[in-house]
Amino acid sequence: MKFFVLLIFPCTSLVLACQSQENSIFSVVYKFEHQIDSGSIASVTSKNMLLQVTQLESKFFEATSFEQMLAAKAANESGKASVGATPVMGGPIAVVNSSDAANEEFYQLIGRKQLITTVGIGFDLFKVSQVLPAIAWQLNTDTKQVLGYNCQKAIGAYKGRVYTVWFTQDLPYSFGPWKLNGLPGTILEAEDSKKQIRFTAISVKREQQPYWENYTQAISTTEQKLLKAKRNFEKDPLAMAKGSIAGSYNGDIPLVYVDDKGNSLEGEAARKAIEAKRRIKNNNPLELTP
Repeated sequence: MKFFVLLIFPCTSLVLACQSQENSIFSVVYKFEHQIDSGSIASVTSKNMLLQVTQLESKFFEATSFEQMLAAKAANESGKASVGATPVMGGPIAVVNSSDAANEEFYQLIGRKQLITTVGIGFDLFKVSQVLPAIAWQLNTDTKQVLGYNCQKAIGAYKGRVYTVWFTQDLPYSFGPWKLNGLPGTILEAEDSKKQIRFTAISVKREQQPYWENYTQAISTTEQKLLKAKRNFEKDPLAMAKGSIAGSYNGDIPLVYVDDKGNSLEGEAARKAIEAKRRIKNNNPLELTP
């Protein structure tokens, strides 16, 4: 089981990792379901994910993260920055989230044919740049409506899975959830043939919203180096969090664990929750092949 640590300084020096903004054309909230144990249907996890779309770029990340960023930005501007846990003025708080959804963000840059994945580990934000996946979609004549949008069926293979998707040309942008892309419209539903991965749009908003460009300030790395850093982090997340600020802070770092439902646990309760989560079998990643 993988985790994510975010070090938050709950004082007026709070710095958001995302500074520049653009206006999005629309946003889609998806219910993301993932069976993390291939042998157990009961292992399905669920998160709400957000896709924000501009003319040539999209960003896919956990919806709760966006809400937290907006709240943190507002609190920082008002001089009342805090987090959903006991604040420790002048020092950092290590917040360990229960799932990878809070950890990774995916940027599709259509104009540059580039895919950027950002990952937070400790107090650092890393990015891996790749060529945007070129999925060989087979268009189908089947149609249906999703949230009132006329959608067409398509089937394509990516990273060891075969996805059936429904896309709409009513939103004529070649984006979709996660790394899925390349159709003449926005993907509103996607499911793999094993029914272990599912993205289902639950809302589409056309009003303008802040669009956060995390990747512009992230540290460039490779997939191999990033995987090594993740493994080191999984062994002892708090130790790695402390290492991120070694030399700049000598006090204790309170540990906070945020579970799948957004509830916060602190101290010993947080440590026990992390250990219990670590024991859960997770052998079914989204990408089955390199």
